[in-house]
Amino acid sequence: MKTQFNLSLDDFIPGYDDFSLLYRLIEKFPDIKINLFVSTNSTVLCCDKSNLAENPNWANKAYELLQTGNFELGLHGVY
Repeated sequence: MKTQFNLSLDDFIPGYDDFSLLYRLIEKFPDIKINLFVSTNSTVLCCDKSNLAENPNWANKAYELLQTGNFELGLHGVY
């Protein structure tokens, strides 16, 4: 029997830009599914580095993660 696992990470924002752990997870568990929840109003969470509109490089890295098929993106914090 194949084990299935789904991992959800909340507040995935530009203030956290080390994607290496995520890539290591899919390398070790190729069938893993990971939900990344992004706060659209992330400036209230931590620091200036968390503003989505001011971090297009982070957005491009996140897009590359989505292309692997292992990740889904969920949005929250819209008000």
